[in-house]
Amino acid sequence: MVCGEASFKCGDVWKHGWNPVEPILKENPTDPEARLKAWGLDKVLSGDILVEQTIHAIDVATWILDADPVSAHGSGGRKHYEYGDIWDYFVVIYRFPNNVLVNLIAKQCDGGHFGNIGCTMYGLDGAIDTRYGGKVSIQGSNPYKGGETGNLYPEGTAANIAAFYDDITKGRFANTTVGPSVRSNLASILARDAAYKGSLLTFDEMLKANEKLESDVVKGLKA
Repeated sequence: MVCGEASFKCGDVWKHGWNPVEPILKENPTDPEARLKAWGLDKVLSGDILVEQTIHAIDVATWILDADPVSAHGSGGRKHYEYGDIWDYFVVIYRFPNNVLVNLIAKQCDGGHFGNIGCTMYGLDGAIDTRYGGKVSIQGSNPYKGGETGNLYPEGTAANIAAFYDDITKGRFANTTVGPSVRSNLASILARDAAYKGSLLTFDEMLKANEKLESDVVKGLKA
């Protein structure tokens, strides 16, 4: 493998998109119920857009490379959302083992929208291109025509629920997706924290820091 790109470039979600809760937070930004309804605008409750959304593209990159990132360096900011504390765009460069570099770009804002959710990885003998709800294929010395991934959100959700039900009723508990899921979550946190710092952050430094994010809203919940 040589290098690659992962991206989650989408439009607004929380202001006037498909889950317009920013106006609720605007009316009463300190109200616990409003803050919970607007959880996506809270970096502790959501993990920011890298952990809450962009993780889908990061997950594909770590799956293809089958490795934790060594380090990340990036930046980002906030130009779209007015309430909450998340950022709405990030650009990060990962370094994986064997000096494989992956460029990560994420945005969650409107204003002209060439949307794209996917991951493309390049090797010396070929390249793989994956699209969320689009085409997946391999070009190179051992090409694969691939095909369409379909409507992944409803179809994937239904398939996951069915698989979970089947595992429970048949007593299967291998949980084979846990390891890769933990890896992609940690890789997402690494990119976010490196961007927050605006400097290079290694995977080992992130683990050693063992930072714990806690929400005062969640602490105050009662059954």
